[in-house]
Amino acid sequence: MQIIPDPLVVALQLVPFLLTMAALHFIIFKPMIAFLDERELARTGGRQEAEGLSSRIAEKMAEVEARMAQAHSEVVDLRAERRAAALAQAAARIEQAKAQAEALVQASVGDIDRERQAAAAGLRASADELSLDITGRVLGRDLQAG
Repeated sequence: MQIIPDPLVVALQLVPFLLTMAALHFIIFKPMIAFLDERELARTGGRQEAEGLSSRIAEKMAEVEARMAQAHSEVVDLRAERRAAALAQAAARIEQAKAQAEALVQASVGDIDRERQAAAAGLRASADELSLDITGRVLGRDLQAG
């Protein structure tokens, strides 16, 4: 029995093995390694693209939020401005109404004073006439003012 193999048999068996390994390398292993490399590149590129999109979205959201804050402050300022104008207009109308009411009160007081004076003059005349009439009845004769 021989412990060392025959080199010719080993060489003859090694040739088909190497041919099979070369064929497997070009037919299966090389395309599969290329496919796995492409998949890894696509995955890494997709991740980088997603991160880039995420950062652009964050920038756009910051811009939108800044514009929203600016618009809100403009609305608050405009509302305060309009409210101040409305309050000033209301105060002016109130002052105008007070002035008109005061003028009406003064006119009414003047009318009442004139009517009071006319009524007092009428009452004096009536009182004079009535006192002459009462005096004439008490004395029994006709008295004339004058």
